[in-house]
Amino acid sequence: MAAGMESVAVDDQESNAELVLFQVKECYVYMIPPRKSAGSYKADEWDINKWA
Repeated sequence: MAAGMESVAVDDQESNAELVLFQVKECYVYMIPPRKSAGSYKADEWDINKWA
């Protein structure tokens, strides 16, 4: 090792950062039925009385 150089031990574990992008106090989850055709989902076809 060259003069003035220090060896630095690197942890085996990576340090992870967590970033909260969205926070809400209450949310609703609906059972969305399978699509009837190749078209996109339409919210008016969902039964909002079916909760997950």
